[in-house]
Amino acid sequence: MKKKKNSKKRKESSIHIRLEESEAKRGKVDILSSELNLLKISRSISNYRRLRNLESGKKFLIAKLLKEVKLNIDKIRREFPHPNIPEILKEKVTPSKVEEVEKKELKIKPITRGNIESQLMEIQEKLSRLQSQ
Repeated sequence: MKKKKNSKKRKESSIHIRLEESEAKRGKVDILSSELNLLKISRSISNYRRLRNLESGKKFLIAKLLKEVKLNIDKIRREFPHPNIPEILKEKVTPSKVEEVEKKELKIKPITRGNIESQLMEIQEKLSRLQSQ
């Protein structure tokens, strides 16, 4: 027995929309401007990728040169003689000296918003007194 194939073809119906000439023109302009913007974006992306590749190459080169410089510095340090400084000439750092340095650093007062506001009020009062005289 042979199976019968369904011989009915699907008929696809097309929908037609009538556009006015100005609407059609505006649609074409919008599509073309969208294509133009997409091309600009594509160009920007490819330029970005190129610059990132260039940047990574430069970073690699810098890292390589820094390693080389570090090796040269270490080599120079090993070649230089180490002077023997007598104990009398060496400055001994005591905890009290460290505390004195820290206290000197703490004397600097940060300017706070309230402090600025009070200074502004004082200046305004002085100005008003001068103007009233």
